[in-house]
Amino acid sequence: MDVSPDQLDERRELLQRCLAMSPIQAQSYAQRLSDEEFLEAINGTARSLLGVNMKRPVDFPDYYFGEFYTIQNAQVIAGNVWEQLELDILQCLTMEQEAREVLEFLLNQPGFQADFTGIKARFRRWRNTLDSLLGFKLIRKLPARAKDVTTYALYDEMAPLLRRVLASPASQDLPVINSEAAQAELAHVQHMEKEFEAYLRDLLDSRLEETIEFGRDHMSMGAVTHYFEELFGPMLYFDILLALAQQYGMTATDIINPEGSRAGNTGFHLALFGAPGTGKTFAVKDLIMGEEDKNVLAHGLPGLNRYCGGMTAANFIRIGEAYQGKRFNFVVTEFNDWFRYKGMVEPLKLALEQGRIRYETKIESIGPYQFSCYFSTNYNTKISKEAGYRVTVSDPNFNAIEDRMLVRMHRMTKQRLRELSRNQRELAMGRMRMRLADQIRDHLTLVYAIQTEHPLVEDRFPKKVVVLRDAFFQELEKAQELVLAQIRTELQFSVRVRQNAIKLASALTLFSYFAQEGDRLEIGSDATSLAIKFFVEEVAVRQKVAVDVESILYNLGLSDMNRVTAATLGARQQTVGQSDTDAATALDMLRSHVEHELRLLESRYAPDLGWDEQLKDLVETLGPQWQGLDSDVQRFLSTGEVLLKELERLADSQADYAAVVIEYCKALESQLLSSIFLPFKKFLRDGGKLTDPKTYACDFGALPSSPSDRRSVERTVGTLRAYLVDDKPLTMGAMWHALLKAQQTPSHAPVLALLVEHIEQRQRGTSLLDGSFIRDWGDFIETFRNSAAHSKAMTLDQAKQSREMLFGHPDSLFRTLLAIC
Repeated sequence: MDVSPDQLDERRELLQRCLAMSPIQAQSYAQRLSDEEFLEAINGTARSLLGVNMKRPVDFPDYYFGEFYTIQNAQVIAGNVWEQLELDILQCLTMEQEAREVLEFLLNQPGFQADFTGIKARFRRWRNTLDSLLGFKLIRKLPARAKDVTTYALYDEMAPLLRRVLASPASQDLPVINSEAAQAELAHVQHMEKEFEAYLRDLLDSRLEETIEFGRDHMSMGAVTHYFEELFGPMLYFDILLALAQQYGMTATDIINPEGSRAGNTGFHLALFGAPGTGKTFAVKDLIMGEEDKNVLAHGLPGLNRYCGGMTAANFIRIGEAYQGKRFNFVVTEFNDWFRYKGMVEPLKLALEQGRIRYETKIESIGPYQFSCYFSTNYNTKISKEAGYRVTVSDPNFNAIEDRMLVRMHRMTKQRLRELSRNQRELAMGRMRMRLADQIRDHLTLVYAIQTEHPLVEDRFPKKVVVLRDAFFQELEKAQELVLAQIRTELQFSVRVRQNAIKLASALTLFSYFAQEGDRLEIGSDATSLAIKFFVEEVAVRQKVAVDVESILYNLGLSDMNRVTAATLGARQQTVGQSDTDAATALDMLRSHVEHELRLLESRYAPDLGWDEQLKDLVETLGPQWQGLDSDVQRFLSTGEVLLKELERLADSQADYAAVVIEYCKALESQLLSSIFLPFKKFLRDGGKLTDPKTYACDFGALPSSPSDRRSVERTVGTLRAYLVDDKPLTMGAMWHALLKAQQTPSHAPVLALLVEHIEQRQRGTSLLDGSFIRDWGDFIETFRNSAAHSKAMTLDQAKQSREMLFGHPDSLFRTLLAIC
């Protein structure tokens, strides 16, 4: 057998102690037994002795912690537990001030042992220290050799490990922990660190190449944004993107200028606040840590997010000692509760500054100790349109806490509630597929390990830095000047808001760690735009006065209005070359391309947060009938109104107003369906004629008609049948043709005559069949719908004309339709 001298020594010792062999016998068997034979020789003999009720040899150890073999509960196994023992040694050294001295004292004693009286005389805190060392199984009590004499000893085989750990830099730099709460927390810290390391080891062993490929070819801010938008909608994705950016920021990656001087690091604290139930906890906890009961997969760092549910601020300050020299994220989902008692602001402010914390009361003194972790928090506030928000924390110094975090305010709007409800339904039904959760988490974990120089990867990948250039500051200062131009009161924010923008852009840049070559990461335009946009919004929130965020962002090219007009332009270019007869298809294509941007617009100009004023004219014009409109019709009209008034307010006469006209067209189309064609389908069904083939037969009688007239009627009837019987969609153009043929030649097909009958039965329905309504409707289609659907841009005057024709006067199209409802 090829066995090293050290392993041979352990075998020989165990054979002597476990089987009472002589030194010569033990040497012989240690040399010639295989590992399996060696283990069975000891374990099998022990089982046999117990089987006949015989005791094991007196020297058979309950525990043995060798480099090659371990005994626990009288069972020998191959291998060691030194990795865990090293953590236990470090934890014990942290918990007990005199643990190092006691261990070093025993290492220098004959046989690594000393009696109780000698230890008691030498050390002040002997009782707690001995109890801790015994609890961690770093020492043992020897059988009494004399009355009233207790002897403590090291495990001989553990001596090399003890010497190595005590001499290591890790043990030399250990902080002192006095708080009992922090000492108890150490076990949890150790468990979380082991969870991260186990995940990292598995990643390196099983998924390294896939993770690098994903990071190089697929991981980008645009890809992550699209993924979160697709999952959670245009209103909710941004909070989740911020929470993920903070996880990358925890690497505390250096931010440098082009000359190489340090300009800060990526680490930041995140605070989401606002109305209750707006999805704050979902963003900072559920999606980062995972929530199995809700079918939510973890996207954040494994093991490094410490959830603080139910924890008080005072208890946090106590356990904070256990996190000295460590980098964790504290997830506090009820931050309000941490300020119920006085005196919490100052130590928490120091924690946010990653400074030295000291906390004293009449009965205890904690610290000082150095804190270097981060926070993700949320808390509730009272929000008003006039005064911004008011925190529900009574401590007047709370603004010092807010000032040290990157903050985002949440309003509970109707549109937000709809998206939250949709997400709740999709999660509950198992339909929300978080297809990139594992890949994003792997990428994040690997980048974090690299940037924090974890021992498992520090020699395999280069640590990178983020380069901050003048171009970023030029954009930042342009935004700052636009903000300052609107503020007429004392400033309520500090330069830290600028630093937050830098940190956010730099943290987002780490998404491209594998996509960018070299050891310097450049901040991309996407990261810059998002950080600048957040800067403007954060300043407006902190200022707590009316700041026209949208006009500032529009001037910077970063607003939702810019996104709508840019998306419209891009979509219009795709319709170039299509014939005017395909206007309905082109219009639907346009609407689908700008749908996402329009939903973003709705989230910003939600009806209960500013649309009321924008829609005042429209609501007054339609009167009581406004409340009776379908939600889709209201939405199309509202979005059209806001687009029109905002673009005009922003004084952009060069903008393409096609999106305004598209929304008005969709409103008219939806109202035509609900006012005429949906009731018509019910009318036919109730009369037993909906699926009767005779209803759709064409009869042109004895009077001559041209082939084109026949084809036109047949096409109209076929389109009506496809809608009525097969539930095919009905476009505005098809509706117009149906009404036109019903007015001109109802005798050519029963379905056309039945449509006339149905309309005439309704109040004022005959007005739809007179020449003026059909003529105006046709003009609207030709002048506005077709123009909006094709490559020609729409002007402000055209948008206003379409509005006037739609509902601007008593006989307008929309108001005529509403009159028959």
